[in-house]
Amino acid sequence: MVYNEKSENSYPKTEKEIYYTPIHNYNTRLSAKAYKKKDNTKQYQAKLLNFQIDSDEETYLIDNFENHSDRFSNTSTNCSKNISEVENSELYERTIQNCLIPYNRKMEFHEPPCIQNDRKQIWMKNVMIILFAAVLGWYVNYVRVQIVKLKTDVETANTQVKNIIDARLDTLYKISEIGNEIKDLRQSQNNFRQSVQKMVENEINKMYSDKTGRTDFALESAGGRIVQLSPGTENYGQPKNSLLGISLCEGMHGPRAMIQTGTSPGECWAFKGSNGGAVIKLLGKIKIDAISLEHISKTISPSGDSTTAPKDFTVWGLKTPTDRGTLLGQYSYNIEGPLVQTFTLATKSDETYEFVELRIISNHGNPDFTCIYRFRVHGEMEMRMEEK
Repeated sequence: MVYNEKSENSYPKTEKEIYYTPIHNYNTRLSAKAYKKKDNTKQYQAKLLNFQIDSDEETYLIDNFENHSDRFSNTSTNCSKNISEVENSELYERTIQNCLIPYNRKMEFHEPPCIQNDRKQIWMKNVMIILFAAVLGWYVNYVRVQIVKLKTDVETANTQVKNIIDARLDTLYKISEIGNEIKDLRQSQNNFRQSVQKMVENEINKMYSDKTGRTDFALESAGGRIVQLSPGTENYGQPKNSLLGISLCEGMHGPRAMIQTGTSPGECWAFKGSNGGAVIKLLGKIKIDAISLEHISKTISPSGDSTTAPKDFTVWGLKTPTDRGTLLGQYSYNIEGPLVQTFTLATKSDETYEFVELRIISNHGNPDFTCIYRFRVHGEMEMRMEEK
């Protein structure tokens, strides 16, 4: 068997990869058929000689066979004649050549006969590579997604940890602030306690030092005295100074009561009406800077009110008892305020006065009389000023 060479588009040529189309030398199908019929006739005749049958049947068979034999002979003769004519003609040659043309052309194999298995193996290999690449790509993508997710989780965890740390730090800062506030509160409490204690001590000292903590230069026991009453002033009488047998303001006390230390209910100077006054001689020549006026609380008043307390009043500084005097100030006593109310002079002066006059202009509503429990004069004596 001979093979034709491969085409130019096939695999690279090698010495072993040259193939040729086989050339067959055999009779045509028509001649082969005629020869086959002759052989069958001879075999059939031989078989007939071997049979042993009856005379009638033999006669019938022989006649029948002869008829068929004649017909077959005629047909075979005609076929042989036709075959001889065809074989001797140019048509036979052309027909044979045309039939052999497909077998004489080169084989158009792109690969050797065994290349199909190699192609299958290559195809399977490529499929496996593609599958492996797909699986590898899927796995790489899965790993990438997991890395991104892990990165996101780490960032979230970092944020949460940062928030927790910030919250802890904020809590610690607040605790520190609360600790400082508690410390300051304790210090303030101690300071407040000390202040209250000091205030109480001061008030106690004031109580024992004439309730103001300052020198009273009009106090009778220290040298002060009543010189005279102001014009139009009249003491309130004895018959009207009691209520249900309880003394409200003893008229017998007179104006001296307001420069004495006693301030119990009834220990006051009562004068008729709502205005009046008196001139007081001081301990010496005093540079006056403040005065104080005192009245009892309505809770301990026998009448249950403070309508007899003075309201508006003026203070005058005198050189002599008959002097017209200098106005030191005009003030008002508030019955809702402290019992002892101190009034500072609005205008400071270096003048010294040996006498002062207290003039009551109005009271808090009692039309019959007004009571003054205590009047004080504060300042600095001339002797002390000279020593300085």
